[in-house]
Amino acid sequence: YILGIRNLVVEGGDKITKNFLERGLFNQVYLFRSPKKIPIKKNHLSFTSMTLLLGKKNHTKSKATYKLAKDTISIYKR
Repeated sequence: YILGIRNLVVEGGDKITKNFLERGLFNQVYLFRSPKKIPIKKNHLSFTSMTLLLGKKNHTKSKATYKLAKDTISIYKR
């Protein structure tokens, strides 16, 4: 904030998302979803942060949902 930074985009997977959500370090979350099925392999991680995103601690609500071709983007605001 001292440097004049007001917005920061953090792109990551489940671990980084979970850390930001647990610490309440967000104002908005843009969640992109694709209907494309990825074969699950041993090192594949699933997105498990949805319960944190919608949990009582974060008090988030869906602001808007849009279709982008076959994909969907949902914006959650705290």
